[in-house]
Amino acid sequence: MATWIAEGVVFSIFVYQLKKKRHRLLGGFPFLTRLKGLYTKRIFILGIPVAMLNTFFAVINLFMGRTATTHGGHLGLMTLTAGGQLEAIAWNTSQGFSTALSTFVAQNFAAGQKNRLKGAYHTTLLMTSVFGFLCTILFVFFGNEIFSLIIPEKEAYEAGGIFLRIDGYSMIFMMIEITIQGLFYGTGRTIPPAIISITFNSVRVPLAIILSSMLGVEGVWWAISITSMAKGIVSFIWFRTLQKRIF
Repeated sequence: MATWIAEGVVFSIFVYQLKKKRHRLLGGFPFLTRLKGLYTKRIFILGIPVAMLNTFFAVINLFMGRTATTHGGHLGLMTLTAGGQLEAIAWNTSQGFSTALSTFVAQNFAAGQKNRLKGAYHTTLLMTSVFGFLCTILFVFFGNEIFSLIIPEKEAYEAGGIFLRIDGYSMIFMMIEITIQGLFYGTGRTIPPAIISITFNSVRVPLAIILSSMLGVEGVWWAISITSMAKGIVSFIWFRTLQKRIF
């Protein structure tokens, strides 16, 4: 009920702002309008890869949850769920910087201001890398303490601490992936991030099965960490191959 009420309030505020203040916010265009073929096609071309990326991520997480439950029982599922929420704090924070980068890049890419693109990219990459490094320190060395803030049972927060330690090694790579993702989006290239994310997220399932057969539930955590590292590395290499076209 709390979720429903919160979503309803936020939706109402958005509608109010768009309807009552649209002249100031959006130049006066109507809240509802007919679809236009050219715009609709372009939105689908840009949006479908991103939608598939997020959909596959959600589906793959279900399979990861099953694998974690098989090898770790209720503690395995709890660790994956709560640990993923803690990881999301870092992910969502860096996603904010990535969104800002995407907006800035889109504006200046269209205007041909390549020097501004370089400056924005390097600044954002530095900021997210520093944040990723801090998250690595916190997760690797203080995983138990962080997990105990939300789950007080010793057995549970110790299991969660192991997850954060293993996942913490991939934080900087995750920040690199998210930063470059924003750069790609800003230049209208939504397909490369989708290919990278869908490919390596899909690899998580068989890799988790293989590693968990040798390491137990920790193999699932290593599968998540390794694939996150791979996504960051491949994203950076892919960007470097296209850098001259962008900058």
